[in-house]
Amino acid sequence: MKEFCSLNCSVIDSFLRALNTKSAFMKTPITLLLLLLAPVTLAFASVAPDQSSLSGPQIWEQLFVPALHKKFAMEMPEARMFEEWVKLKGGRIIIDHGGTRTPDPRVHAFITRLAMAFGLKPQGQYRFPDKHLKAIDLQFEDRNGFKWFSTLVSYKGFSPKVRAAIEEDMGRTYNRLSEKGMDLLIKLEEEGQLNDREARTLVKEVVLKFLKRQGAPLKQKTLKMVANESPEAANALLLGPGFNHLAYSVNDLNVPEWYSLEVIELLTSMMEREGFTMMPGIQGESGGVLRQASTQAAPMIFGVEGRERELVKIEYPGKYLEFVQRGPERDEAGEIVFDQYDMIKLFRGFIDENAFNIYESTGRSRKAPTRSAATEAMPQAPEIDEPHQHIDAEAFIEDLDDVA
Repeated sequence: MKEFCSLNCSVIDSFLRALNTKSAFMKTPITLLLLLLAPVTLAFASVAPDQSSLSGPQIWEQLFVPALHKKFAMEMPEARMFEEWVKLKGGRIIIDHGGTRTPDPRVHAFITRLAMAFGLKPQGQYRFPDKHLKAIDLQFEDRNGFKWFSTLVSYKGFSPKVRAAIEEDMGRTYNRLSEKGMDLLIKLEEEGQLNDREARTLVKEVVLKFLKRQGAPLKQKTLKMVANESPEAANALLLGPGFNHLAYSVNDLNVPEWYSLEVIELLTSMMEREGFTMMPGIQGESGGVLRQASTQAAPMIFGVEGRERELVKIEYPGKYLEFVQRGPERDEAGEIVFDQYDMIKLFRGFIDENAFNIYESTGRSRKAPTRSAATEAMPQAPEIDEPHQHIDAEAFIEDLDDVA
């Protein structure tokens, strides 16, 4: 490439010298055409290598979030039902954030490292002592986008028996990124970018292999013991660091018939009519900066270890859908805040009280949603009979090539 650029520079220089001499040679059409094209060729040569590289934020937005969304929908048919329902009404789907839980401080710290490699930064800290939980939200500093709500289960505050059971389970399973994934993560941290193939490989290693429970299955007796004291901790043990929910942006649904209405209230009522089981109430005051609603966690099939160390399939609350309506930020005088582009600045954070109640979504057991007459024509999402973490990885990897 250096030789190519040097050759082009020499050609341009020769033409410029010829131009200064006003020779007849410069009056030929071919010569003038070459002179015009040389700078374009030179510019293309200098830009082309960068076009195949992706920065951390680009990997996050173009590959990671679409892949995570696709995996979540594969594991949770209810998500596909909701999205098809919205699209039939002329709306669109934008994901606001997603959440993970883990009792392992090492995994929690590594999640922060992962997110920061993609350009996200810790923005808010939240503590829920009654639930023995604390969380951070990771998001872009300079713009809106998909946010990662990462929760650490403070299990040392539990009873001695439950604490010992969780520590034993952590010894049986410790989530690690593969060696290939670690090499690419380090390269991204050091260089700030990866080529397209490397970026796709890293996303596959993280989304498919890291964001799930690794190692031995959870013991059934451990699940029962922990669930009696903390449904949130039980959910964390079953799912590993996999996302237990994705939150849809109510602001961006853009269903025409809902325009100018209090959308989250209308959405909640309509979803109940369509057969979705919603958590009671809407979190946040009407007209406030943040209102949230959620479904009760859908029952999923998990593989756990029975008394005789055999693999037992059980049905247990797994993942849920969340809906987020963000209002405008206001200054100390109560006036709406605008950004540098004169656009309304929406609240991007989270509220402790809202989050406390949303955590309850995984603590309730219920049946899968039924379908009303209005949605009978919608495509039926296939049920997953195997433990959810064992999705068709090969098919998913092939599909991932198309997510961008």
